[in-house]
Amino acid sequence: MAINKKTKVAGKKLTHNRLADPAVPNAFGRILQNGLYECRVPVGGRRCGAQMLNAKHNIRSHISKKHRDDSAYKKNQRAGIWPCVNEDCVNEGRIYPNFHSLVGHARSVHGMKGDSKPLKQRATNLRRKMAEKERREMRDAEREAQENASDDAEYEEESLFVEQPDEPDGPSGGNFDRDPPGTGGSQPIPVA
Repeated sequence: MAINKKTKVAGKKLTHNRLADPAVPNAFGRILQNGLYECRVPVGGRRCGAQMLNAKHNIRSHISKKHRDDSAYKKNQRAGIWPCVNEDCVNEGRIYPNFHSLVGHARSVHGMKGDSKPLKQRATNLRRKMAEKERREMRDAEREAQENASDDAEYEEESLFVEQPDEPDGPSGGNFDRDPPGTGGSQPIPVA
């Protein structure tokens, strides 16, 4: 048995069914005591738990936005590098993990209003420039490392220390000017 109850949301009077079926047939959720729809789609081993008005538009919008893999919201929510395009933030190297975080930053810090498409385009262009610069720096570092390795190879061929072969002492070795081994001559050291 459904009970109709009028509620006031954002200045509008809405009628929704309390303790009734969800407004969308076969929706995976339930109606709470307060008349709101609670989504129970499994997400990461847990129920979604999002609550909204029991209206077709609200339920369909939620399911489309949050539970479809190819939704525009989820595409923008994917992890990536989203740099702020404001000059001060670029100088600080400020980047955000997803597009929604960047939009939130732009609206709260820089006072952006309206459509976010121009921001997305500028951030995408800046991201490409940053990636190109990083690739260039990596190529230069690799080139420098190769040049250093070839220079090191040249120095390794030239030995700084030349080892002399061992020669026998005395006249038979051909070095007559060498001292014999020992403490300085032929005298034994006296023992006390």
